[in-house]
Amino acid sequence: MTRTTRSRTTAVALGLALAAGLTATTTSPAAAGALVTWSQSDPAGDTTFTGERGLTRAERRSIDATSVVTYDVADDRIQFNVTLREVTESRRFDQTVRVTFLDRRDDAVGGIVFSPSPGEQGSGVAVLGTGADKEVCRGLRTEFVEGTESDTTLTPVPDRCIPTARVRVRVVTSTGNLRGDGKVHSRDRVVSDGLVRVRPADAPAG
Repeated sequence: MTRTTRSRTTAVALGLALAAGLTATTTSPAAAGALVTWSQSDPAGDTTFTGERGLTRAERRSIDATSVVTYDVADDRIQFNVTLREVTESRRFDQTVRVTFLDRRDDAVGGIVFSPSPGEQGSGVAVLGTGADKEVCRGLRTEFVEGTESDTTLTPVPDRCIPTARVRVRVVTSTGNLRGDGKVHSRDRVVSDGLVRVRPADAPAG
């Protein structure tokens, strides 16, 4: 489905909700006034293309990320809202978001992988820690809201898979195959300005 065939009424309503600072989803909106724990903007138009063939320039640019916002929402979860140029809903390739949490030494301490693409919307996975004590959260579901100029993916993640310590957050969006040959056609990256706290320190390990 192209952006021009979408419901303008729905797009405008959802766009206004997001502009007002609300977290909207297609099924169960987060409560108005949910705490924003971290936000980071990124310039539009900085997507990097790889040498892989098979996708159009518009498809490659679809994962151009312009912002990432995290919310402390109900049910002991942190919701990741990633704004992309367009969620294509194509079945020819996957749009993937990879989040990495890095400590003060720039070592990875956890991460999340999710996708708004058909067939992958319920396959998100988050991992915190290493070895026998690591926490793993599977079956994370990603939905999205349609805007007039961009779309926003929404992925709630249980608190237990989010670090309470301050971390540097690196978010990489890409087009390619989430499974299979792993080929990547394009990438964009959003990185936090220094160390940030994504999960409130007093949040329960839900």
